[in-house]
Amino acid sequence: KLNNEKYDMIFQDTYRFPYIPFHLATSEFYKEIFDHLKEGGILGINLGRVEDDYRIVDTIATTLIPIFKEVYTFDIPRNLMNTLLIASTAPLNLNEKLEVLQNYYKDRSDMAALTKNFKEGLKKFERSASKVNLTTDDAPKIESLTHEIAFNYFLKNL
Repeated sequence: KLNNEKYDMIFQDTYRFPYIPFHLATSEFYKEIFDHLKEGGILGINLGRVEDDYRIVDTIATTLIPIFKEVYTFDIPRNLMNTLLIASTAPLNLNEKLEVLQNYYKDRSDMAALTKNFKEGLKKFERSASKVNLTTDDAPKIESLTHEIAFNYFLKNL
């Protein structure tokens, strides 16, 4: 709010799972971020989760859907507890861009493999009826959800 600058990309890595500051996970907060992104700008969010419990990912992604043009998820390989969310202010054509990167790095096996993994693991997020509702300043569902997930994880691992 202190400036009107616009950015190509904003990366949010402010969460220490399981506790997420609710004011950094609301539609109002993400509208402010959207307003600070250039046309075609990208918001990247590193999200922690518990193994195969995607409720936090679904909640944040569902909150982003009404604000951003596209939202993608990518599970970090060999890390069972992190998902990267990518939200864009305009259609990204990510597969096309990843194809260019893959060709660019074809002589570097490490980068080519990384790009290939990203391309294969990237999924466009589609809100379905079974997904949770978005979170707002007036209804910060994230805190009760993280408490429930942490409690269930604790009970499961006793």
